Amino acid sequence: MRFPLFVQLLFMSTLVTVLAAQAQDHSACQLGLEAQDRGEHQRAIGQLSLCLDAGGLSAESAAFFHFVRASAFADLEAYELALHDFNEAVYYAPGNIDAYHDRGVIHHLMGNIDAAIADFDRAIALDSKDQFAFANRGIAYLDKGLHGKAIADFNRAIALYGGDAYSLHNRGIAYQERGQMSLAIADFDKAIRWDPSMVLAYESRGLALQEMGLLERAIADFDKMVSLAPDDPYAYSNRGWAYREKGEIERAIAEFDRAIALDASNDDALNGRAYARAAAGDLEGARADVDKALSLRPGDPHITDTLGDVLCRQGQTEAALATWHKSQDGSPEAIVSKQKKLSKVGFYEGSPDGKSSTALDAALEAWAEAGCPDF
Repeated sequence: MRFPLFVQLLFMSTLVTVLAAQAQDHSACQLGLEAQDRGEHQRAIGQLSLCLDAGGLSAESAAFFHFVRASAFADLEAYELALHDFNEAVYYAPGNIDAYHDRGVIHHLMGNIDAAIADFDRAIALDSKDQFAFANRGIAYLDKGLHGKAIADFNRAIALYGGDAYSLHNRGIAYQERGQMSLAIADFDKAIRWDPSMVLAYESRGLALQEMGLLERAIADFDKMVSLAPDDPYAYSNRGWAYREKGEIERAIAEFDRAIALDASNDDALNGRAYARAAAGDLEGARADVDKALSLRPGDPHITDTLGDVLCRQGQTEAALATWHKSQDGSPEAIVSKQKKLSKVGFYEGSPDGKSSTALDAALEAWAEAGCPDF
C-alpha cells in the first residue's frame, strides 16, 4: 500500500507578461514566454535558449528567463537541467523568493532533502508568509522523519491559508506516523471537507482506518476513491488489501485483478494478489505473483515477507524462516507488520514494537512448523 504525499510546484506562468517590455528587443524571449504560457514546453525551451544565448539582458531579465526555462524543464521532469537554470536565476537575482522555493522543490524531487530544506529556509527568510515554502519544508521534514518540525510547518501553512487541504492531509500523515491516529483522522476529515474531490485524503483516511482495524469504514473510503479515480490501480489494490484482511479472499483477488488490469507492473497489487492467492491455496499463482513483484521492486521488505509466507505454505520451513529474517533486516515496519500478523493468529504475545527479539524468532519458528495456520 502506498503512502502518498504532495509537493506543490510553483510555475510562474502568470508572470509571462510582467517583463514583456524588457523582451521587446529579444523576440525569442517573448516567443518563449508565450510558448510556456500555452504549455508548449519544448518550444519554450528552444526560444528561451536562443534568447539567453544572444545575451544583452539585464541581470533582472536574465534571472527571469532562466527561471521560466527552469519551469519548462521541470514540467518535462528534466530536473538536472531545471536545477541548473534555477541556480542561474538565483545567481542573477539573489533575492528571488520563487527561485529559491522552486529550486527547493527540484532538490526534493531529486532526493536532495537537506538541500531542499536549505532553499525553503531561504525563501522563508525572505518572506515569512510564504505558505508554500512552509508546506513544502514540512514535507521535507516528514521525509526525514522529523515529525515535530513537519507538524510545526504544516501548522504555519494552514494558519496562513486555512483552506490548504494538502497541508491538512500531510499533517494527518505526520500524526499517523507518530501513532496519533485520532488526530490523523481528524485532519483527513478536514481536508475532505475543504476538498470533497481530494482522492489522496480518502486514500490516506482509508489506510489509517484499516490500520485501526475499522475495515468497513476503510472500504467505504476506498469505494469513494474508486468513484473519483476509476483508472487509479491503487483504488482497487487498497480495497483488495482491506478485503483480504476481512478474510474475503475471492473479493480481494478480484480487486487485485482489476488493479493489475490497469497496470501490469503494479507491484503493490501483485504482492497483494500473491498474499490472497496463497490464502486460497493457489500456491503456484501466488509464487508467480510474488516473484514478479520482487523483480519490479527487488529487496522490498513487505514483498519479501510475502515470499516467506508463500514458502511456508509450500512446506519450505527453513527457506521461509531465512526469507522472513531477510525481510526484517533493517526494516522496523516489516517487523511490526509480522508481529501484528503473528499476534492476530495467536503465535506472538508481545507488543508490536518493530524490534527483533528471541520471542519473535520463537513465534516465527512455531508458526512455520505449524504450517502457517490461519494465514
